[in-house]
Amino acid sequence: MKDIHIDMLNAGWEGDPNEYLKIRTKELEDAKSDILCPNCLVDMLIQESQEDLSCIHCGFDFYRINHNTVRYK
Repeated sequence: MKDIHIDMLNAGWEGDPNEYLKIRTKELEDAKSDILCPNCLVDMLIQESQEDLSCIHCGFDFYRINHNTVRYK
């Protein structure tokens, strides 16, 4: 949550914080991969870049090894 607040400040957002959260949530939903989090087994991983993935439920970050294999950062 702190990261999202920092992103909001860096983007110069001056509107309602809830609106920013709605936009950011939509972006995260679009970035979901097809890999289930190996740590919590609750949610799919969010793909931040070609190699970096993270879980928004448990907060762990992962590297993509190949198509469906990840390892902890």
